[in-house]
Amino acid sequence: MRRLLIRHLWILALGLISCGPALPDDVDSLIKAMNSNSETVAVAAANKVERNFGKQGLLSALRTGGTTARALAPRWLKNFPDAEVEQALVAVAANPKEHESPRISAIWTLGDIGTSASVSTLETLSRDNNSSVASMAKESLGRLKNRLQ
Repeated sequence: MRRLLIRHLWILALGLISCGPALPDDVDSLIKAMNSNSETVAVAAANKVERNFGKQGLLSALRTGGTTARALAPRWLKNFPDAEVEQALVAVAANPKEHESPRISAIWTLGDIGTSASVSTLETLSRDNNSSVASMAKESLGRLKNRLQ
Protein backbone atom coordinates (compact mmCIF):
# COMPACT_ATOMS: atom_id res chain seq x y z
CA MET A 1 0.00 0.00 0.00
CA ARG A 2 2.80 2.42 0.91
CA ARG A 3 4.62 1.75 -2.40
CA LEU A 4 1.44 2.39 -4.31
CA LEU A 5 0.95 5.70 -2.51
CA ILE A 6 4.55 6.76 -3.22
CA ARG A 7 4.16 5.78 -6.88
CA HIS A 8 0.98 7.85 -7.19
CA LEU A 9 2.67 10.83 -5.55
CA TRP A 10 5.55 10.62 -8.05
CA ILE A 11 3.12 10.46 -10.96
CA LEU A 12 1.26 13.48 -9.58
CA ALA A 13 4.51 15.42 -9.08
CA LEU A 14 5.69 14.66 -12.61
CA GLY A 15 2.34 15.74 -13.97
CA LEU A 16 2.48 19.04 -12.10
CA ILE A 17 6.03 19.73 -13.30
CA SER A 18 5.05 19.20 -16.91
CA CYS A 19 2.06 21.58 -16.54
CA GLY A 20 4.25 24.65 -16.12
CA PRO A 21 4.27 27.23 -18.90
CA ALA A 22 6.58 26.62 -21.84
CA LEU A 23 9.21 29.33 -21.72
CA PRO A 24 11.96 30.41 -24.11
CA ASP A 25 15.62 30.00 -23.24
CA ASP A 26 17.09 33.38 -24.22
CA VAL A 27 17.15 36.25 -21.74
CA ASP A 28 15.45 38.83 -23.98
CA SER A 29 12.45 36.57 -24.62
CA LEU A 30 12.27 35.65 -20.94
CA ILE A 31 12.22 39.33 -19.99
CA LYS A 32 9.31 39.80 -22.40
CA ALA A 33 7.58 36.83 -20.74
CA MET A 34 8.13 38.47 -17.33
CA ASN A 35 5.85 41.22 -18.64
CA SER A 36 3.03 38.75 -19.28
CA ASN A 37 -0.46 39.48 -18.02
CA SER A 38 -0.45 35.94 -16.66
CA GLU A 39 1.11 35.97 -13.21
CA THR A 40 2.01 32.29 -13.61
CA VAL A 41 3.98 33.00 -16.79
CA ALA A 42 5.57 36.19 -15.44
CA VAL A 43 6.77 34.54 -12.21
CA ALA A 44 7.97 31.41 -14.00
CA ALA A 45 9.92 33.59 -16.43
CA ALA A 46 11.47 35.57 -13.56
CA ASN A 47 12.48 32.31 -11.87
CA LYS A 48 14.09 31.11 -15.09
CA VAL A 49 15.94 34.42 -15.58
CA GLU A 50 17.33 34.13 -12.05
CA ARG A 51 18.24 30.46 -12.47
CA ASN A 52 19.83 30.76 -15.94
CA PHE A 53 21.18 34.33 -16.06
CA GLY A 54 21.48 35.37 -12.41
CA LYS A 55 22.03 38.93 -11.32
CA GLN A 56 22.90 40.27 -14.77
CA GLY A 57 19.73 38.87 -16.32
CA LEU A 58 17.60 40.38 -13.58
CA LEU A 59 19.38 43.73 -13.88
CA SER A 60 18.59 43.64 -17.61
CA ALA A 61 14.93 43.04 -16.76
CA LEU A 62 15.00 45.94 -14.30
CA ARG A 63 16.57 48.29 -16.84
CA THR A 64 14.93 47.24 -20.11
CA GLY A 65 11.82 45.20 -19.37
CA GLY A 66 8.24 46.31 -19.52
CA THR A 67 6.50 47.66 -16.44
CA THR A 68 5.63 44.25 -14.98
CA ALA A 69 9.13 42.87 -15.61
CA ARG A 70 10.68 45.95 -13.99
CA ALA A 71 8.36 45.51 -11.00
CA LEU A 72 9.17 41.79 -10.65
CA ALA A 73 12.95 42.03 -11.00
CA PRO A 74 13.61 43.61 -7.57
CA ARG A 75 11.87 40.71 -5.83
CA TRP A 76 14.50 38.35 -7.24
CA LEU A 77 17.39 40.82 -7.07
CA LYS A 78 17.19 40.66 -3.29
CA ASN A 79 19.02 37.34 -3.69
CA PHE A 80 22.04 39.29 -5.01
CA PRO A 81 22.69 41.95 -2.36
CA ASP A 82 25.65 44.00 -3.54
CA ALA A 83 26.50 47.60 -4.43
CA GLU A 84 25.62 47.21 -8.12
CA VAL A 85 22.14 45.91 -7.31
CA GLU A 86 21.59 48.55 -4.66
CA GLN A 87 22.57 51.34 -7.07
CA ALA A 88 20.23 49.98 -9.76
CA LEU A 89 17.35 49.79 -7.26
CA VAL A 90 18.03 53.34 -6.05
CA ALA A 91 18.00 54.58 -9.67
CA VAL A 92 14.57 53.02 -10.29
CA ALA A 93 13.14 54.08 -6.92
CA ALA A 94 14.27 57.69 -7.28
CA ASN A 95 13.11 58.12 -10.89
CA PRO A 96 9.86 60.15 -10.79
CA LYS A 97 9.21 59.29 -14.47
CA GLU A 98 9.21 55.56 -13.67
CA HIS A 99 5.86 53.79 -13.25
CA GLU A 100 4.73 53.41 -9.64
CA SER A 101 4.96 49.59 -9.52
CA PRO A 102 8.69 49.23 -10.26
CA ARG A 103 9.44 52.14 -7.92
CA ILE A 104 7.51 50.56 -5.05
CA SER A 105 9.08 47.14 -5.67
CA ALA A 106 12.58 48.66 -5.74
CA ILE A 107 11.88 50.61 -2.54
CA TRP A 108 10.62 47.47 -0.78
CA THR A 109 13.74 45.56 -1.81
CA LEU A 110 15.97 48.37 -0.56
CA GLY A 111 14.36 47.81 2.84
CA ASP A 112 15.51 44.19 2.62
CA ILE A 113 19.03 44.55 1.20
CA GLY A 114 19.92 48.24 1.20
CA THR A 115 22.87 49.65 3.10
CA SER A 116 23.46 53.01 4.70
CA ALA A 117 23.97 54.30 1.13
CA SER A 118 20.19 53.96 0.58
CA VAL A 119 19.06 55.85 3.68
CA SER A 120 19.12 59.36 2.18
CA THR A 121 17.25 58.21 -0.94
CA LEU A 122 14.55 56.55 1.17
CA GLU A 123 14.30 59.63 3.39
CA THR A 124 13.77 61.79 0.31
CA LEU A 125 11.25 59.34 -1.14
CA SER A 126 9.30 59.32 2.12
CA ARG A 127 8.23 62.85 1.08
CA ASP A 128 7.45 61.91 -2.54
CA ASN A 129 4.35 63.43 -4.18
CA ASN A 130 3.09 59.91 -4.89
CA SER A 131 1.54 58.81 -1.60
CA SER A 132 2.09 55.09 -2.34
CA VAL A 133 5.79 55.69 -3.00
CA ALA A 134 6.09 57.84 0.12
CA SER A 135 4.33 55.27 2.28
CA MET A 136 6.50 52.41 1.02
CA ALA A 137 9.65 54.51 1.50
CA LYS A 138 8.72 55.16 5.14
CA GLU A 139 8.07 51.45 5.71
CA SER A 140 11.30 50.39 4.01
CA LEU A 141 13.34 53.07 5.75
CA GLY A 142 12.16 51.74 9.10
CA ARG A 143 13.06 48.17 8.15
CA LEU A 144 16.44 49.26 6.80
CA LYS A 145 17.32 51.26 9.92
CA ASN A 146 16.33 48.31 12.12
CA ARG A 147 18.60 46.02 10.11
CA LEU A 148 21.51 48.45 10.29
CA GLN A 149 21.41 48.65 14.11
